[in-house]
Amino acid sequence: MKYKYFMTIDKFIHKPLMYGVITIDALTINGHQNLTHKMKSNLAGGGMYVFSPEDCIKLEVLMKKCILSLASVSTAALMLLCLSAPVKADDPCVAVGGGSLCGSSDKGVQSYKGIQYAQASLWNSSVITSSYQAKTPATDYGAPCPQGQSAETLSDCLFLNIWTPAEPGAPADKTVMVFVHGGAFVFGSGGQQGQNNPYDGSNFAADQNVVLVTLNYRLGAAGFLYDPNIDALQKNGGNFGIEDQINALKWVRANIGAFGGDASKVTIFGESAGAMSVGLHMFSSEASSGLFRGAIMESNPIGVIYRDFSEASADSVTFLQCLNAVIDNPKATQCGTLATAPKLPETAAGGDTLLAATKLYEKVLKSSGRVRRDGLPEALPFAPVIEPNSYLAAQPAEALEGKAPVPYMYTFNKSEGVLFAELAAQKWTGKFALPLIYSMLIGDMFATSGEILDNEKYRKHPESLERTIASMGSLITDFAFACGNMKANQTANSDSVWGFVFLQQPVVPSTPPVDACAPANKAGNVCHEAELPFVFNNLPNGAGPNDIKLAKNMNKVWATFAMDPAGGPGTEWARWKAGHTGLNAFAEPAISPVPDIYGTSQCDFWKNQEPRVNP
Repeated sequence: MKYKYFMTIDKFIHKPLMYGVITIDALTINGHQNLTHKMKSNLAGGGMYVFSPEDCIKLEVLMKKCILSLASVSTAALMLLCLSAPVKADDPCVAVGGGSLCGSSDKGVQSYKGIQYAQASLWNSSVITSSYQAKTPATDYGAPCPQGQSAETLSDCLFLNIWTPAEPGAPADKTVMVFVHGGAFVFGSGGQQGQNNPYDGSNFAADQNVVLVTLNYRLGAAGFLYDPNIDALQKNGGNFGIEDQINALKWVRANIGAFGGDASKVTIFGESAGAMSVGLHMFSSEASSGLFRGAIMESNPIGVIYRDFSEASADSVTFLQCLNAVIDNPKATQCGTLATAPKLPETAAGGDTLLAATKLYEKVLKSSGRVRRDGLPEALPFAPVIEPNSYLAAQPAEALEGKAPVPYMYTFNKSEGVLFAELAAQKWTGKFALPLIYSMLIGDMFATSGEILDNEKYRKHPESLERTIASMGSLITDFAFACGNMKANQTANSDSVWGFVFLQQPVVPSTPPVDACAPANKAGNVCHEAELPFVFNNLPNGAGPNDIKLAKNMNKVWATFAMDPAGGPGTEWARWKAGHTGLNAFAEPAISPVPDIYGTSQCDFWKNQEPRVNP
């Protein structure tokens, strides 16, 4: 018998053939009385309860959300055995790493979920998994990487998921698309669960006859902490999350043939922080060269200036001071002084400890007044680091000058910045607070702040919170997304670049949800991530006919590009040309040209508004 989870009070260890014993006096799972009763009914006799796969999934989610409460340890013992879903005779199995991975099949698509592609411990390089046991179950998403929740595993989160229309043993000839999730480098996963899972690849694989892969990578401090004075944090510039992505691509190159994919036909794509990652793989990382032949970036603020090694080192000092303060006192409200020598904890920090340290760290960033290169310390408390001897040797906007290393496609949404402006407004409540903070941020970000705030489209409005939010949203959309991408394309000077703008109203709430980005919002905003259900053709029930047609069109455009990146996505207007001021637009059921995105986004104005850079 194979067991999927070894459970202790604070963590899961995803390994077969292991079990655990927990001594518990009382246990409560808030809002889940049935599951609580199941467990308590076996406590009286100190007995064993074997959970179903469904129970295990539910319990895992609950523990990740920190709502599992364990009272005092006492005499009653409960053995928790979480069974992996048994491999059925008709389940598809593929030979990988001396063993086999067994998934599930539905409507002509085989899915293989929760495949561990690498292993890593905190602040150590990940090591690619090269062997598997016979008939290893691959039917459930693996645990996400730590992202601010208690009881998270730090060593066992590097999973990927595969959807393929190919039967086991089929020729390895299909196009492969590898998706990198967004989440500001601090949250998200390639196997997000729940209603309307945006990254489920079933429809994509079935409709477009491609092999689709999604993946997890380390996030936050676990993924992007750098310090040149600490051996564990100086290797590869602290870019552990980028290293994980590269190892996932190497795993795909070595193994995707077993799933019907052609390792020479890989296109990488991503959204938000995932799109930023794709840009870094294209323009800045030599280690990524040869692992893909095309790239798609959705909502990449490509003009963002990443931290260099000096700034990242200063950030790490602050974070480690906060981390050590929390380890010494879990209720700490202040970090150590600058005179405190930064050090790694002698014992591994759990997810709850990293969460507490991160909250203190973000508090310090907000109050320090120090200008960071990205200009938005609250938006990107952790991010990749540019370090000449690391995976990322140059700023992407600089590295792409005069070239496009591979054909690429980019997209952005009509109202990208509205979500970020609304979230800022939630933090800085009060009629006059946001206008003040807005002008301070502009002053931090740009040496020409006065000129920007004199622009009618971007000026602050002390008399109106709503108008200030609109100004902030327009600025972020135009500078970071629309003009940033169009400037990058001009710099690349390539005819193998294609661009789109997404104009369709959202069909699912934003993350996190805000009214201004909700479906059928009154302002007609098309916010950050609104395109995702259309790209994956995962629309909610009740979607209108125009949405359904557009999703199929967009899904096909992405696949068409991946099948022949040099040939493009099948619409010539989208090809970037010198002096091009328009883009193709996704709206209603069709794809149609929008002649002057460049002008409406005031890109001539933004030519002369360079971000402020620290000395």
